[in-house]
Amino acid sequence: TAYALGVLHADQRHEVEAARAVFRETWPYATAVTAP
Repeated sequence: TAYALGVLHADQRHEVEAARAVFRETWPYATAVTAP
């Protein structure tokens, strides 16, 4: 069980890092669109 949780946590952390990288790349475009 501990091993499964460790693998799951590592997988989630990888997904979070990937999403964070995409968000960081798209942030300037998002601010430009939402800016008045």
